[in-house]
Amino acid sequence: MVAMLAKKKNCAVALMIAAGASIIIMLSYCFFAGYYHSHIFKGTVVNGLDMSNMTAAQAKKALEIANDNYMLTITGRDGLSRMITSGEIDREYVDDQAIDDLISYQNTFAWIFETAHRREVQLKESASFDHSKAETHINALLTTAEPDYVSPENARLELDENGLFSVVEEVEGTTLNSGKLRTAVMKALADGKRTLDLDAAGVYEAPSIRADNETLNARKDAMNKYLAVRVTYPFGDTSEYLNASTILPLLTGQGADISISQEAVEELVDSWCRKYNTLDYDFVITNHAGVDQVIPAGGTYGWRLDRSAMITSVLTALENGTQGEIEPIWDVEQYWGRENNGLGLSYVEVDMGEQYMYVYQDGELAVATPVVTGLPANGRATAEGCYESFGKDMYVTLGSYDVQGYESPVKYWIAFNGGQGIHDASWRWEGEFGGDTWVYNGSHGCVNVPSSMMGAVYEHVYESEPVVLYY
Repeated sequence: MVAMLAKKKNCAVALMIAAGASIIIMLSYCFFAGYYHSHIFKGTVVNGLDMSNMTAAQAKKALEIANDNYMLTITGRDGLSRMITSGEIDREYVDDQAIDDLISYQNTFAWIFETAHRREVQLKESASFDHSKAETHINALLTTAEPDYVSPENARLELDENGLFSVVEEVEGTTLNSGKLRTAVMKALADGKRTLDLDAAGVYEAPSIRADNETLNARKDAMNKYLAVRVTYPFGDTSEYLNASTILPLLTGQGADISISQEAVEELVDSWCRKYNTLDYDFVITNHAGVDQVIPAGGTYGWRLDRSAMITSVLTALENGTQGEIEPIWDVEQYWGRENNGLGLSYVEVDMGEQYMYVYQDGELAVATPVVTGLPANGRATAEGCYESFGKDMYVTLGSYDVQGYESPVKYWIAFNGGQGIHDASWRWEGEFGGDTWVYNGSHGCVNVPSSMMGAVYEHVYESEPVVLYY
């Protein structure tokens, strides 16, 4: 019986203790629920400041003190750095009720959970500052940076060592946009930011075309399709080429829409015609003295490109990506070769100013002899130009008494221009050749050669060879 009474007494005591503990816990819970109606939760960091258990007034004072120590650090490209402190711009903390709102929005009945962990809160720091003084700092920043500005450059295409286009990357530059800079700095100061990265803020002038630009890369590929062509057109001792330098002026179009200009190809071929056509054109040779000599247009011997066929040849090579050598297409082509601008290596050169003739065979001087050419009056002048020797004969009588009023038997005869030719003149004595005999006692248009030299001339001149004559 006694044991039972003791046991009941112990149970009652335990119940009383439990009830007391519950009351204490409830009172504590209610106390802190009420406490956090006017205090910031424990573990709360506001704008980098630990404001655990602070009242609104205490938190505002902490923000005010932080404002006095405020400093904005501005950084940019190429080591650009500048700081603006609170005192330099008369910055003052402004109570915008953000702290009061923070406390009022707290779920105080959940304080036991809210205070169990750290929480970061970033409030807009409301502050006033002297804008004119801030402008002074911004202008100083611009003045410091401006002399060293590097302007931004767009990515571009550039010919490389292979004659093809490659993309050159853009240059970001260091040029500040003054308007964007002012906006970014003023906002950072107003928001209470401690750091401002000008690059991240986007205040630099920027290139509009970058290396990954689709249109730029498509243009590169479209142009390189043509620039990859490598063609040689041989013209004897010179050549013409389709390569990057000659193809680039032929390209036309915007963006990636690249094509070949028909007009530009025609101009290119026309330039070749002017350079290599000798039939019906003045042209230049290297004469016996090794200097350039202009040969007047006229005559029967020469070269003429087939303009239409050459235009087609160039267009086809460009469209097909041709590599290698293509023979020029001639409308009029000569047997003796393209050397010395179409004379070849075997030809006759008559320098009528010097009254001397030079016979070349396979590039070597075979005969050199003084001559007498046509009298420069009464229609008896020897024609200038480049002619084709079209007939060789021996023991020929030139002229007739009935028509020309003379007859001249010669042993060797090489015709080159109608009735004009190269022949011996036995009626002239050796001292007449060369000099100025032609001025007062010239031939009727032929090239007179001493009898002692004409045999060698006849031996080394073949039919269809060029005979070039000039003063």
